[in-house]
Amino acid sequence: MFDAKQHLIVCNKRYREIFHLPESLTQPGTPFAEIVRFHAKMETGRDSPEELEGQRKWTTSMSSKWRAATCSEKREAEHKISWLARHDALTELANRFSTIRS
Repeated sequence: MFDAKQHLIVCNKRYREIFHLPESLTQPGTPFAEIVRFHAKMETGRDSPEELEGQRKWTTSMSSKWRAATCSEKREAEHKISWLARHDALTELANRFSTIRS
């Protein structure tokens, strides 16, 4: 899990094992870009300046997509919570709180 600045918050042991990550890359605060760089170097064996620039562009693109997805998902969740506060989840009928105005 990563924070808004794309730094690692938490990484479980199983993820580390599946992706063969060294423990140093699974510590809180590790930048997402460092983990991508590790994976890319392990897969391709390359670590040239051109390779790093490509990785930087990819991580920037992914970060933008994640932020956009997070915003729309948050709005959807807020809408769902608001709807659930005013409706019965089983019958989907409006409850008595749906007619109360603030």
